[in-house]
Amino acid sequence: MSEQGVDLSAPGVLQRTAEPLATHYAGVFFPELVERCVAQAHAELARGARIQTYLVPMSLRLARERLRGLAATRADNGVLATGPGAAEAPVHQVLFVDEDDTGRSQIAAALLAHHGGEAVVARSAGVVAGDAVNPLVSTVLSERGMQMARLYPKQVTDEVVRAADRVVTFGARDGIRLHPGTAHEHWSVGGLFHNTSADRAREITEAIDARVQELVQRIRTDARVTAAATTTAR
Repeated sequence: MSEQGVDLSAPGVLQRTAEPLATHYAGVFFPELVERCVAQAHAELARGARIQTYLVPMSLRLARERLRGLAATRADNGVLATGPGAAEAPVHQVLFVDEDDTGRSQIAAALLAHHGGEAVVARSAGVVAGDAVNPLVSTVLSERGMQMARLYPKQVTDEVVRAADRVVTFGARDGIRLHPGTAHEHWSVGGLFHNTSADRAREITEAIDARVQELVQRIRTDARVTAAATTTAR
């Protein structure tokens, strides 16, 4: 397919297009953040492009430049510009880890992405990836108006843990090696199992949602404090 015919909105295309950049920045950025950066660059360039032929390579080039700058400043406080002249905004990478990434971690990541918007990038993983995501996950999320795609269990890797600004664990922490500077917290919330009722799944989701919204507030408060300190320093 020619570059002109590439549709980044088609299922899996954005992921495949961003994969080389995601591999290059493994341990620095979540793949989801890289994909977001590529999609934003593509959308910005597409708005003013009269010829679409080289839009994808140009988008990758722009995304690469932004990621390079973000990587250079991440030790202090990562920023990702979302448009020409856009104000710099902190991007907090949060990793939720459960035993098998089939229930709680999936719900938490989806809710954080929903409530946190552009301020966060959320990812879930399991100490050992399960066979499939519990169907109740889609049920409770769809009841909240969230239609999730590409939900599948992922095994935690050192690269993903190293890229995280914060790791939230459910259950055991065995097999997870935290890195200096990575915040960690443990959430004691009941798990989803094959025999869990729908009502119990809703209760678990409510408990996770309350914690997620509180986390979002903390992240935004920290971001405002950091931005103020950065402005003062300048």
